[in-house]
Amino acid sequence: WTQPADTLIDACTIADQAALESAFEAWLADALAQADVTGGCDPQITADTTGIAIPDICTGGDAIVTWTVTDICDTISFNATFSVEPTPEITWTQPADTLINACTIADQDALNSAFEAWLADALAQADVDGGCDPQITADTTGIAIPDICAGGDATVTWTVTDICDTISFNATFSVEPTPEITWTQPADTLIDACTIADQAALNS
Repeated sequence: WTQPADTLIDACTIADQAALESAFEAWLADALAQADVTGGCDPQITADTTGIAIPDICTGGDAIVTWTVTDICDTISFNATFSVEPTPEITWTQPADTLINACTIADQDALNSAFEAWLADALAQADVDGGCDPQITADTTGIAIPDICAGGDATVTWTVTDICDTISFNATFSVEPTPEITWTQPADTLIDACTIADQAALNS
């Protein structure tokens, strides 16, 4: 017989736990083929998988399988290890909230554009990494961009999902409303025409 090779599976290359279990079964057959047991008198080969748990795709681990070969004279055994490298943890950084002074924005269209630019910038700040091909979605359903005059907040939640984890984070786009215009009622005035030299003086 020949010692079969151990194998290390990168969890990120596997679709799900069912696919990993299928990969384990395929490896069992391949390892036995590698062992290439010959000789003896009609040797019987058994793989002891009792109590062996196929590693979890998310946490990884090892499954060591022992094969026993028996004929009328001899019993030999060999083993090999099926290992799963766990999925890397998803990492991210909390993006900053932002506060817009409405007086620095030309109009509502410009504010809407600033919101879209902030969405992209916040995601870039989050710098999502790790995981297995994580998919990122921004939930803007039902979120109204604040009115340039009334101001307000728009809180957006991003969700990151891969085969093992789902995380979420949020950030807020705030608009400081335009300050109220204030004024004071000027006083009326009454001119006594007899106190004015002529029309030109009145005009002045």
